[in-house]
Amino acid sequence: MTAQDATANERDGMDSATARWLEMFFRFFAAPSPERYRPLFHPEGSLQDAGMAEPLPAAQTGAAIAMVLAKLPDLLIRPLRHAARGSHVFVEARNSGTLNGKALDWGAVYRVHLKDGLVHRGRRFYDQVELFGPILPAGAALPAFPAAEDAAPPEAALPVGDGAEALARRLEAAWNDADPSALAALYAPAGSHMAPGLAAPVARRQLAAWRRWWADLLAPGPMRPVDWAMAAGTGTNPTLLFLEWQGQGRYLGSDVPLDRIDRYLLDGAGRILESRSYFDTLGLVERANPDVAAIRAAVIKG
Repeated sequence: MTAQDATANERDGMDSATARWLEMFFRFFAAPSPERYRPLFHPEGSLQDAGMAEPLPAAQTGAAIAMVLAKLPDLLIRPLRHAARGSHVFVEARNSGTLNGKALDWGAVYRVHLKDGLVHRGRRFYDQVELFGPILPAGAALPAFPAAEDAAPPEAALPVGDGAEALARRLEAAWNDADPSALAALYAPAGSHMAPGLAAPVARRQLAAWRRWWADLLAPGPMRPVDWAMAAGTGTNPTLLFLEWQGQGRYLGSDVPLDRIDRYLLDGAGRILESRSYFDTLGLVERANPDVAAIRAAVIKG
């Protein structure tokens, strides 16, 4: 992101401190290094990563990224989309690198709350199974979704003009509705959803079946939106919404967190064209295959 891009963000309603931080963050993406990573964080800041029991203090972030780069010296981070709500920033990216001779490629969303223009509370949402997949044993993944189809439900567009909070509440109601077709009704005829564990995006006619399968697999309690940001559509560009959820479920007899971020693209009529969920399934997979935890630990220590 250039200074010109940052100025454009300010014109679009992003405050100058947030625009400056994004410029620094994208400069780090272009050439990852501890020297470009440490200055992103407020002295009182922290970072919560997938698989972490506790957030990492800002003082340790330089050493942490140095360890990552030692294992993935060819790490490449390609920003895809971003949106901000005041000092709350969401960035979707595609990452790649080589680990133990295996080529890796995985998606992530970086969600940060800024203080004085620097990261005060940061969190990365991604699936470690997608990251470690090439070095995990065969079958180390969630059970496969049997791609069933239902009759397409009537359309029920989201009220884009009412803002991100209204969108969040409508999506919350759909996700927590006992009728799984309530979620599918929010999608455009050609709309689709992608989530960890899926081999391909789920089409609108499959969404109700997938929602039932998800409920049977993870027994989720109520899902609650806790943060969001939206960038209005312009011209042929769709409206962009990031929505962070908190929730809990149960898998193989244990309570499990179901915190995630969903990224939505919506058309001018408020219908979902595409959505993608970012959350970690490695903890779930470890419950079914204890060898996975040992492999992850060996990579981190090695």
